[in-house]
Amino acid sequence: MFKLPSFTALFLGTIVGLAAYMGATIWTLEHFYGNTSKALVDAMTFVRLFGLFITVMAPLLILLKFFRRMDKPAQH
Repeated sequence: MFKLPSFTALFLGTIVGLAAYMGATIWTLEHFYGNTSKALVDAMTFVRLFGLFITVMAPLLILLKFFRRMDKPAQH
């Protein structure tokens, strides 16, 4: 099977994803009425969606790693 990253890396990934999501959301709200280029808005939308993806997937991978570790003693 594939090897999952460590708990620390997944936890830090969650924090980075949350920071990217919140930062892009706050930036979007601050520049909602301004004259912002379409490319910059698209880039921030990508950052926001990528941050949301990481924020959702990293805890799920932490749970998968935890349950995989709990299941190892039962395989004997």
